[in-house]
Amino acid sequence: MYITFILLANILLLVQPTASSAYRGHSNLEIRLMDECSDEPEIQAHLGQADYMSLLDACVERRLAERAA
Repeated sequence: MYITFILLANILLLVQPTASSAYRGHSNLEIRLMDECSDEPEIQAHLGQADYMSLLDACVERRLAERAA
């Protein structure tokens, strides 16, 4: 799973859309935080379930807010 995530993160880095695109893409920091958050036990427990990505997104948003504070 870890190797798959790293591969996906590398692909996302290669195909980031332009700023004018409706899809904003992910910054390098967001991708790194997604990797870190995916290692948390409470998020790993939901792997393969419908709420996995929403939990991962919430974790990333929480960490971004902590960095901004």
